[in-house]
Order: sequence, then C-alpha cells, then structure tokens
Amino acid sequence: MLESLAYIVFQSSFTKNDYPPLINLGIVFALQDNLNRAQELWQEALLLYTDNDDWDKATIALFNIALGNSQQGLADLQSLIDKGALPAALQNALGDAEMLMKCPTPLEGIEEAFTLLKSSLEQT
Repeated sequence: MLESLAYIVFQSSFTKNDYPPLINLGIVFALQDNLNRAQELWQEALLLYTDNDDWDKATIALFNIALGNSQQGLADLQSLIDKGALPAALQNALGDAEMLMKCPTPLEGIEEAFTLLKSSLEQT
C-alpha cells in the first residue's frame, strides 16, 4: 500500500514529457529485484522518448537491452558510437548501465553494453 501511494505521488510530480524519472524509478525497482515492475516503467518511459538526439538514442538502446532486446540494443549502441555520438550522452548511458549491473537478477546484455560504452569513452 505504501509503495503504491509513493508511486502515485511520484507519478503526479512530473509532466508527460518528463520520462527520466520513470527510467530512474525502474532502476530502483530493478535493484530491489522487482524486474516486472521495472520493465513496465521502462516500457512506459520509452514510449515518451522522441529519439531526436544522442541522449535519447543512447537511453533507448540501453533500456531496450534491459527489456530483453539485447541484440538490437547493442547494435543500436554500436551504431550510435560509430556515428560519433556526444560523449556526454554515452557517459549518461554508461552510468545507467553501471547501476543496472548491480541488479540481483542479471540483465542479459547489460555487461556488454557497459563494456562497449566504457571502451568507446576511453578512446575519446
């Protein structure tokens, strides 16, 4: 009950286009080993992303991996890197990947995404 109330208060605190809090709340649920709820939030958030910039593209790719689409997400990350994505956008995705690697239930492809992002940033 308390968790539901906290979520309602949280959800009412942002606008329709304010999707990063949904991603972050999903990470919190994933770290608590509630992957079903985490993935619901990530799916909801990804519907709001516009895919207009490197930040969105990196986030979409990473959380597609977290949703189980690791092959496509890793390919999208590599493509973004190959196109010269903004290092800050890749750094942001790297931070999320690092958090996701701490989940009690490992998410397939996240460790590879972390390695890919870190390697790319070390070369810049």
